[in-house]
Amino acid sequence: MAGSRIKAVLKELRGEKIDVIKYEDDIEHFGANAMSPAKVQRMTIVDRDEKRLEAIVSDEQYSLAIGTHGQNVRLASKLVGWTIDVKKEADKKIEIMAQMGGHAGDLAEPERDPADGTPVSDMPGVGVKTEAKLAASGYTSVETIANSTVEELSDVSGFGHKSAEKLLMKAQKFLEGEAK
Repeated sequence: MAGSRIKAVLKELRGEKIDVIKYEDDIEHFGANAMSPAKVQRMTIVDRDEKRLEAIVSDEQYSLAIGTHGQNVRLASKLVGWTIDVKKEADKKIEIMAQMGGHAGDLAEPERDPADGTPVSDMPGVGVKTEAKLAASGYTSVETIANSTVEELSDVSGFGHKSAEKLLMKAQKFLEGEAK
């Protein structure tokens, strides 16, 4: 009987949905497997000491890789025991050009779909580092921040309860002011 062990687990969990991923000794392959169903183009070790991986995905796969409020990437990170930073292929190319001494401004900035919401960078008082931390956890627009909870924002690396509370209020006030 194919899948009998998985069926037994599902029965025990009373129909709860589960994902089955292939374990790999190679952390890069294991990390890419943990990100499924998103298709990771490239997974590289950024810092072995800090246990940090970087996943490069296509623009189309980005929201799937991040998940709602960063849930997919957070779960994958917990599963592999490493922090996973997800980046779009286009953003990685710009980053590489900047590191090589080229001018990122020479490359056409990818057009932002208005349906993606207001960029976090438009919100006053949010620096580049904060924006990067938020993006790594799936908060790529002011709207996603404003529609989250303090507890969800507290899960972002480097954010405590008070920081999350302030950011949530700032995002909500920003959107209220924009609507006027």
